[in-house]
Formats: sequence, C-alpha cells, structure tokens
Amino acid sequence: MRSYYDPFGTRHVSVGERCVRFLIDGRRRIKMGLRPEHTTGRMGYYRALGDGRATLIVRVFASLPGEPYCDLPRDDPRHRALQLGESSGPVLGGDALQAYNDDGDAFAPKAGQASVDAKDVTFGEMEYHDPCVISGRAPGERGGTCVTHVVVGADASVRAWGASLLGCEIEPLA
Repeated sequence: MRSYYDPFGTRHVSVGERCVRFLIDGRRRIKMGLRPEHTTGRMGYYRALGDGRATLIVRVFASLPGEPYCDLPRDDPRHRALQLGESSGPVLGGDALQAYNDDGDAFAPKAGQASVDAKDVTFGEMEYHDPCVISGRAPGERGGTCVTHVVVGADASVRAWGASLLGCEIEPLA
C-alpha cells in the first residue's frame, strides 16, 4: 500500500487481516494505491443513509500480478522514466486499485468564480486500472472490464450482502 500525497494519518486508512478500509470524508487530500498482488480485485464504498438504510457500491475487476501496471505516484522515478520513454523492460510495481479522498481543493473557486463552502462538498473516488500498453512493446492493445454492483436497502441486509461479496465485514471508519 502506498500514499500518493501526504501520509495517511491514523484516521483515514485502517489495515485489517482481510481488508483495507479507506475513509472518504472530504477533509483531507489522500490517495492510496494497491499493487495487483495486494488486492483481490474487489472494492466497496458503504454509506449509511439514516433511518436504518444504507447503500453499497462494489466494483469487481481482474487483478493481474506480473503484468505491467503503470500508475505510480508522480515522485516515483519510474513514473518520470515512463513519461520520457526511458523505461526499459516491463513496468512492474504500479497500482491496480486506488482510492482518493479530496480535501475540498478540487472545488476551490477559480478567479472570478463564486466561492463554494468546501465543508459542504464531499468528493472521493474508488478506481481500478488494467495493465498498461507500452508503446512499441507487445501486446499492442489490451481490453478490460469491471462489474459494478449498487445496492440500497436495510442496513443489516446491505452489510451482509457486502460481507459475502467482499470477504470482510462492512465496518465504516468514523
């Protein structure tokens, strides 16, 4: 697991025996990446809606250890080598799964725009990457797909469904 920006701190990331939990709250800019050999190819976003109801978004994707994954933090020397075309051999060590929590900066007003109260804006992402295509190297093309499930219902039912699909208990970070 790696951080793309600042250290995670103690509140936003929790590592358990069977899962990694990542808090999306719009209060701190952090991005987490997991290499393909460190993920099951499943991730979920749980949110309590109130009145005993919840929603869960689950993405299921192929994680292919040993294939070239190119998504790396910008300060990683391999990232610059890729940009300059100086990379030799397959690029290993990039991330297959990423989670992002924005601190409100994405919605900061530009010159001449009305201000937006960042505390009212919560923004986060959960994304996956397929292995990359490297110019001049085989394979010259790749395809990939994921399955996204969205469920809304009684909190206990949503958590039970999520636990069966994700392989870990659904326990939100507070």
